[in-house]
Amino acid sequence: KLVENDEYSESGRGVYPDGLYRMLLQFHERYKHLNMPFIIAENGVADETDLIRRPYLLEHLLAVYAAMNEGVSVLGYLFWTISDNWEWADGYGPKFGLVAVDRANNLARIPRPSYHLFSKVVNSGKVTREDREKAWNELQRAAE
Repeated sequence: KLVENDEYSESGRGVYPDGLYRMLLQFHERYKHLNMPFIIAENGVADETDLIRRPYLLEHLLAVYAAMNEGVSVLGYLFWTISDNWEWADGYGPKFGLVAVDRANNLARIPRPSYHLFSKVVNSGKVTREDREKAWNELQRAAE
């Protein structure tokens, strides 16, 4: 079922954390007899400004957490992607990375603010209200 969505990434993909939550619940129900945990192997957003990526990351992690609270076993979550990369359909255009790659400067790596946010969440094991408000406020200010 397609979902009407007002939020889209630079690459035209819908931003829909509730969809991840719903799919985890649906797959859990369908495959619970296998008694195997899920690994989310690729979840990310193209965002050269890094303004959408921060709330995207936090909201999707909270969606996974909500599913886990309902009994879904999630073994891992891999953000797509650590650094900007080659996308088969779009080349080097979309900027998915938590770390920017400066192709004009000997492929220098430049951590984006989302890199530091993800590191904080991973090290603390939690998404704080303060981080969430900051991410959304920065996006709101940029949109004004």
